Amino acid sequence: MFLKWADWNTAGSYRCEVTADDYETIFKSQTSEVVAVPLSGPMITGQQTRYALGDIVNLNCSSNSSDPLADIFWYINSDAAYPHQVIDYPWIREPTNLMTRVSGLQFRITSKYMKDDPTVKVKCSAMLLEIYLKSNEISFEVDRPTRLSSNLIPALESRDGKLSKQQTSSQESLQNGRGLVQRKGAEDKG
Repeated sequence: MFLKWADWNTAGSYRCEVTADDYETIFKSQTSEVVAVPLSGPMITGQQTRYALGDIVNLNCSSNSSDPLADIFWYINSDAAYPHQVIDYPWIREPTNLMTRVSGLQFRITSKYMKDDPTVKVKCSAMLLEIYLKSNEISFEVDRPTRLSSNLIPALESRDGKLSKQQTSSQESLQNGRGLVQRKGAEDKG
């Protein structure tokens, strides 16, 4: 059986029965469900263009205008987000009587998300039963901190402009005019 047209009243149980002379009557029943799929894919909001190592990322993903509600799944660099990173907000009933689901994602940027690439990719997928699956993916750059040589520290001076005895002796070994001094015990490599 094929239905050419459906509305909300079409949902329910259907039965098809075949009867013929000299044959046993057979029938088959099927339950149909009417759904409204979102008109567009999920939308991610809250993104900044750049982040630094240690920053907290706060994003929201919305799947609009469906009935029943779509399920939302988050992925960070293709790996499923951990449950403690996902925030499920209350769903919203729209004026059309359809529903919107909003899900949040919150995580701290650590080196595990940046392996060899300073770009982090975040994907939000919305799924409705077995008939609808759409995704939206964003990416952003993460600034890596610059590292100083292990035997160098920044030269400091007190607020009044006077140097302590330790700072005075350290400043005597100032290197290349870059404001860096050698740590005590480090060899001068010229």
